[in-house]
Parts: sequence; structure tokens; C-alpha cells
Amino acid sequence: MIVVSANTATNLVLARVGLTRVNQTLAAWGFPQTRLLRPFDFPTTGREARNQAITTPGELAAIMEALATGTILTPASRLVILPKMPGIV
Repeated sequence: MIVVSANTATNLVLARVGLTRVNQTLAAWGFPQTRLLRPFDFPTTGREARNQAITTPGELAAIMEALATGTILTPASRLVILPKMPGIV
């Protein structure tokens, strides 16, 4: 688990492509109930996760499956973001 994370990379991507585009991409991939609500700024959003993003357990599981099976990313992207585990990439 991540204990401390600055989320700088995520916020840089959000600044470049925007929340709307991220949410449109999630919906196009088949995850319409998963949405980011704002860039990551925990002092502003507080401890309540619903202030940051929303999803469903089913969509989170489907996202993990899609990452593992290559449904939503190119092989090159998967090599960068997934750990080097047998059977994953």
C-alpha cells in the first residue's frame, strides 16, 4: 500500500489533458460511474474520498481486469505501469 503519495504525476496529467477528458476516456472504456472530481489536493478535499473521485466496486474490479488483460492500454504502456510479475505482462 502507499502510505505517502504526493500525486504530482497525476496532477501534471490532469493539468495537461483536463478532468473532462480523463472522465470521457473512462466512460469510453466502459467505466461511466468512475469519475475524478478534482486534482489531488488532500488538504482541500479532506479525508473523505468522495470529495476526490467516485466509482463502484464493480468498476474498480473491471479496471484492474482491463489493465491486467491489456483491454485498455497498449502493450508498451502496460510494460511501463505494471509490475514485472509472471502472467501479468
